[in-house]
Amino acid sequence: KQYGFVETQLLNIEQTVTGQGFESGTIDIVVAANVLHATRNISRTLHNVRTLLKKDGLLVLNELTEVSPFLTMTFGLLDGWWLYEDENIRLPGSPALSAENWQLMLGKEHFHKINFLDSQAQVLGQQIIIAQNNGNVENSRLITGNGTKQEQQKQLPEVEKTSASEIASSVEAKLIEQLSQCIKIAPSRL
Repeated sequence: KQYGFVETQLLNIEQTVTGQGFESGTIDIVVAANVLHATRNISRTLHNVRTLLKKDGLLVLNELTEVSPFLTMTFGLLDGWWLYEDENIRLPGSPALSAENWQLMLGKEHFHKINFLDSQAQVLGQQIIIAQNNGNVENSRLITGNGTKQEQQKQLPEVEKTSASEIASSVEAKLIEQLSQCIKIAPSRL
């Protein structure tokens, strides 16, 4: 009861979100930390995430971008690690996607202003990715990952370059807006 302004509800991001009681186009920010890669089909998953987001809503991802023997040995014992059906998009022997394939798939699912917060962190095998919903409501075809890497690269969308400070400002503004609504205090007082 301490945080009465917070509502929680179970969401299976692999299923249509409207069929689970969520309204489409109502969420400002979706934060997903090491969960989206653990789904059967990234194209379907990102489509469902985008369905939740308002136009210009933000997806903030923290995701694996390299194969990790430690994680494979740990989580590879679980059935869920091997659920993916779009193997050609995934890194070999892992449900993870490369940074390039995250960019490809986000673009294909109508996200734009795709930004990797620290490209030098790639060596750590983990990336924070921020992408904005472009508001395009057309249904995109399901992407299975079939095709060669060269064919997939040809499909790579143009990415608008956004500076880290622009992203930080956008995220901060959305967080302040939401916080002010939750605690009923004017944004200027926060």
